[in-house]
Amino acid sequence: MMLFGFPIIMLIPIALRTNTTPYSIAFRGFCVLLMLYLFFSPIRNDKENKKVFSSFLLLLMFWIILLIRIIFDFEFTNVLRQDNLVLNPIQVYLFAIFLSLIPIIVIYKNRYLISIEKVENSIFKIAIVSALSVLVGLIMNYGTNFSKIFLERTELSYGAETGVHPLNPISISRAGSIVILLTINQFFLNKSLNRLYLLLSLCLGFSLLLLGGSRGPFISTFIILFILFVTYRNKYSAKRLLFYSLIVFVILFHLINIEELSIVKRFDNPIYGKDPTRAEIWDAAFDYFMKSPVWGYSIVDKFGIYPHNIYLETLMAVGLLGTLPFIFIITRIIKIFIKEFKKGSLTNLMTITLAYLLFASSSGSLYYTPELWVLIPILLFRNLTRNLISLKDQTS
Repeated sequence: MMLFGFPIIMLIPIALRTNTTPYSIAFRGFCVLLMLYLFFSPIRNDKENKKVFSSFLLLLMFWIILLIRIIFDFEFTNVLRQDNLVLNPIQVYLFAIFLSLIPIIVIYKNRYLISIEKVENSIFKIAIVSALSVLVGLIMNYGTNFSKIFLERTELSYGAETGVHPLNPISISRAGSIVILLTINQFFLNKSLNRLYLLLSLCLGFSLLLLGGSRGPFISTFIILFILFVTYRNKYSAKRLLFYSLIVFVILFHLINIEELSIVKRFDNPIYGKDPTRAEIWDAAFDYFMKSPVWGYSIVDKFGIYPHNIYLETLMAVGLLGTLPFIFIITRIIKIFIKEFKKGSLTNLMTITLAYLLFASSSGSLYYTPELWVLIPILLFRNLTRNLISLKDQTS
């Protein structure tokens, strides 16, 4: 739900031509209530896995350190008096505690109830439904003016929430990226995916990727695609998939003027509006880190915003003290990736986790990317041996 539910819910206000804000609040509120219900549910007394428990402690330690920084900055410093502050303290507390930290605890408590096989089998279908919801919403919003949709950065919202937490251009591009990557991974895993379904899924994914016009998801997509092709390099199907992908590119680029695409303009002209560039924000974040490398300096930079890079944000906000557990977390994810890579196939869960880790290097923040804090715990807390064996059986 936290990964793919939001676009589906947003279809309701778009269809009714009403403000999206109440529906967004209702969706987030439902997620919070669900997390609280699962949080206070009885604990199962299963045999503990030391590696899983240590991963849980690392995640818990990181978030406790980050929450101390957030509370300290908002309650005991001059952050709230910063004239250019973009953050809303209530939203930050909501996302950090109820949509980031508590999901980690909930997933750990209920990890034995999570069927990785069911997650693997359903995640692709749900991603398709979510992406279709985005496309239908865009058509409802803009009609059939596809030229306008493609040639301008689009977002899906009505009313006061525009540009804050609707389906903004980055979210739209991410939805397309996820569909592309999961479609290709499904194809490589020899799932029952006929040619027409493959082409339609790729068209849907590439369309949304271009519609959003966001550079971060665009670059991340091709990095993960390279990883997938290297992973499955010995499969004959890689050549067929490359052929299908070229067909999709030719169709899309034949229908539209490439030079006028918003994504092309974004690469040609990195400066967008009056906002500081990513390079300026990242430089400011690193400068803050250097002012207090051990404890961290602040959750916001001099521009009043997070750095749009969770790795620099970690250094800036919690210094080396909080970066160490974060590094251990990333290291464990890399180890799982290497194990899967050596077996010659990646799970859908690993593919989408890698994608979000890359997405978060160019947009979003530690507390405004709740998808990560659902994906990472599931990946780290699962029974690795059992599920990797199951994956091997599926691909043989």
